[in-house]
Amino acid sequence: MGERMGEPSAANGGRAVVVTGGAGPAVGSGVALAVARHGFRVWIADLDLNAAKAMAEEIRGEGGQADCVQVDTADPASVAAAMATVVEAEGGVVHGLVNSAGIGFNALAADMEVEDFDRIIAIDLRGPWLCAKGLIPAMVAGGGGSIVHIGSVHALATIPTQTAYAAAKAGLHGMARAIAADYGGHCIRCNVVNPGAVPSREAYGDGSLPAKDHWVDYMVRCQQFLHQVINPLDIGNACAFLLGDGAKSITGQAITVDAGMTTLLWSHTEEL
Repeated sequence: MGERMGEPSAANGGRAVVVTGGAGPAVGSGVALAVARHGFRVWIADLDLNAAKAMAEEIRGEGGQADCVQVDTADPASVAAAMATVVEAEGGVVHGLVNSAGIGFNALAADMEVEDFDRIIAIDLRGPWLCAKGLIPAMVAGGGGSIVHIGSVHALATIPTQTAYAAAKAGLHGMARAIAADYGGHCIRCNVVNPGAVPSREAYGDGSLPAKDHWVDYMVRCQQFLHQVINPLDIGNACAFLLGDGAKSITGQAITVDAGMTTLLWSHTEEL
């Protein structure tokens, strides 16, 4: 990912944005990097504090602005403390939030344990609400802001074994519309970005897919209109757009970054 960080844009002006799961190996780190490269000051909020520190250092090494805080988005007390830390450090004003932290789980509906279902909902649905709850007052104080939930194509079309995950990601769409309705009068916007098949960041070192990401090769060849791998930065760039003033009239909406996957009527082969 050899791009260099430019000076923060005049429009974004170093405004603070929290990215949960921003040290993650795929979408999370791509979002953190892209948002920083668009001139925002990024707070990487992640369960893995060492990884968050490394991500912040990478951003600063490119000339960007970044800090980090540890958070367990499944734990309301942890979220409240982490968001309070950011708000205090930012003098009571925070511009944006990208809810990227999340987990997956594979099980048929009747085979899933209650604990498994509850954990997915706690992290993938309740966690984004807790983070928004912790930062919305600081957005109101600053005269507005932008919240972006990282959804999934599974909110739109899914496959077997995704009952809890698809439910949680679909729930983010409803939550985004409701937050948009609640706080539009305070110039706070809320939207969703739905990623398609996104491999881990190391896929972009030399352009080849590591063994653990070979499933993406099938998706590119047979399940997308565009025969190209979706870069985590592609997701981050969509988030940066929604965070910025260029999207000031967009709220309660969803952008799907899936290379055409959810528009494809049936699977095709390379020959097609």
